[in-house]
Formats: sequence, C-alpha cells, structure tokens
Amino acid sequence: MYAFDRATGTVRWKYRTAGTPTDIARIGSSIYAASFVDELIALNLSNGNLLWKFATGTPNPDCALPPAPVVLGDRVFYAGLDGILYGLDGQSGRLLWKHDLGKTCHNQAERRR
Repeated sequence: MYAFDRATGTVRWKYRTAGTPTDIARIGSSIYAASFVDELIALNLSNGNLLWKFATGTPNPDCALPPAPVVLGDRVFYAGLDGILYGLDGQSGRLLWKHDLGKTCHNQAERRR
C-alpha cells in the first residue's frame, strides 16, 4: 500500500501487504484493509505504521480477495474467508464478537423444511 502527497505526488509512506489489499476503510487517523492471507490490518494514516492486525487463519489456495472491511462508528466489521463476520474495536483490534454466516444460512434453510 502506498500513500502519496496530494500536492507533489511523492510517496509519503508504503506498507508491504500479502498481495493486493482490498478497498480501504477509515476511522479518523486509522485506515483498514484486508489481504489475500485473510488478514485485516490497521495502519496509521499519517505515517503508515502498523497499529494492529487480525488474521482468521483460513487458508486461501485460490487467492480469493476477501471483502473490504466496513466501519461504523469506532467498530470495524470484517467478513473473513472462513464465512464468519467479525466485529472488532477499531482502535485496539480487539475481537468484540463473531457470527458464523454459513451456519446461520444453513440453519435457516433447515428450519424451512
């Protein structure tokens, strides 16, 4: 990931990720993106320093790009390649909750039978 100075076009900072990152989300001076290794990273917008990272540990042999993180208030929401939706604190990266989307969809289909 690269950050450029708007006025001059010079590189302000760069951060190496595991492949092309997703779209970037922002809360204040922090930015968030996910990568091919199903890892969510939080960077300081002004200098590119890593604030925290969260990894699901899910293998990605097909190099599928995970969905971009979504922010709301001071929370970051990330749908991992493991089918789980994670809610994290945007400042610390602390996992607040998780919800298995695959199981929910499967259970609702079972109830309809």
